[in-house]
Amino acid sequence: MQILLYLIFITYFLPGFSLLNFSGYGITPLDIVTLIFYFYILKKVLWDGIELKFTLNPALLALIALFAAALLSSFNPLTSGAPKMILQYLKTSIHFFYLVGFSFIACVYPIDAKKWTNVIKLWLILAFIINIFGIYQIVARAYELPLAWIQFNNVSLAGRDGVMDEAGVNQLSLRYGDFFRATSIFSEPSALGAFNIFILSFLVLPIIQKRVAFFKSRFVIIIFIIASIACLLLTFSMTGAIGFFMLFASVVVFEKFMRLKTIIKTSIVVILIVIIADTSVSTYTHLSVIELFQRRITGLMNYGTRDVEKDVTPGESAYSRITSGTNSVKIWQDYPITGIGLGLTSSNKKYEIGFSDFSVLAALAEMGLIGFISFNVMFLALFVICLRFIRTRAKSNNFSNDQQRMMGIIFYIMLVEFLINFISGNNIIGIGLWIPVAIVFSTVNNFYIGTSDNVRTISLVKVPLKYTFAKNLAKYYESKNDKT
Repeated sequence: MQILLYLIFITYFLPGFSLLNFSGYGITPLDIVTLIFYFYILKKVLWDGIELKFTLNPALLALIALFAAALLSSFNPLTSGAPKMILQYLKTSIHFFYLVGFSFIACVYPIDAKKWTNVIKLWLILAFIINIFGIYQIVARAYELPLAWIQFNNVSLAGRDGVMDEAGVNQLSLRYGDFFRATSIFSEPSALGAFNIFILSFLVLPIIQKRVAFFKSRFVIIIFIIASIACLLLTFSMTGAIGFFMLFASVVVFEKFMRLKTIIKTSIVVILIVIIADTSVSTYTHLSVIELFQRRITGLMNYGTRDVEKDVTPGESAYSRITSGTNSVKIWQDYPITGIGLGLTSSNKKYEIGFSDFSVLAALAEMGLIGFISFNVMFLALFVICLRFIRTRAKSNNFSNDQQRMMGIIFYIMLVEFLINFISGNNIIGIGLWIPVAIVFSTVNNFYIGTSDNVRTISLVKVPLKYTFAKNLAKYYESKNDKT
């Protein structure tokens, strides 16, 4: 299993590259690896007879309710009788179940904390390489050096019509003078920004919580942190900026043992890294990213009181997101209970909207009140459970260092997911939500298995198929020998 988890978390970075384009959907390396993972789980459960262990906690129940909401959202497309709507619902719902299935398995199949620890270590190493490449691209784009841009061939990135030119789809990165926002291997800057909030959480929190860090070398951790903060600045992403301050504020509030001296020292180090990174970029691009952030934030704060076209930073997406959110709510009002149907936001006849820009409102518009409530309850339940882990500190001989460390960081994983799915983006049918959340679900399930008396155990087969097969094979040879 460890190798498969490694492959899943490696191919996580390759959604822009498809092995095959099928009916407007690009089949990616992650899809193939995940399918192999599902077959592996089936083999362990059916062939080897591994038992499923879980407790019916509120988060798991909400996830099951979300499955039900996705199925019930078929009501509108099926009753419409429109083949195009039915086909789109089927494609989207299959993709949805395919992704959410990974998190569901993490809820019921025992994946120990050591495996997740190894996966995160891999991510931290890859993140350093990704961030160095992202920093290189800033210079490469200014001077037209090799690998300044990456071309993607996944037809899914080209929109619902699945149209792309022979060169493929280019990375999205707006230009400000000689400065292009950092993207590294991601399709757009905000994805790199959000990813680095995860990375900073993994690097910093074990140290703050006085647990065993993911790497023994403090030098390695410092270098990784510097690269992450520098690249986070260069994304020029509001998602990244808000995420960073949410992470910092949450640590100050919830990690009560963090002393004022530590907060001040950390703040000074972060400011120094940002200034050095900004100065370095200014040398090559003659443009200050800090000044760009100041202009962008000022423009947002003055929205509605001044000339938007004059004062707002070019490429600002906040206003289109507000319109998208408003239209999502209007669509829900027409389909209040079951929603318009998974993947069918753009099929409405009244409002010009392709997709909702927020996961929570996508759940509302496409799966109605049932999906909206389920989605919110899942997040709320996981927040409450994870926050309890922080408060209790989970210091017990019953938990390994790996499990204690995982229990200390999953609250912050949920914090980043809240930012992405409720404030800045739509990942309800995306790997950016369900792969990280799978780590959270698995850690929660491991905790309940180790501490609760109300653990449910289910075996899908009474006798493992390997024993049944061996028994029948033995009978076959016995009967064959008797005949001879």
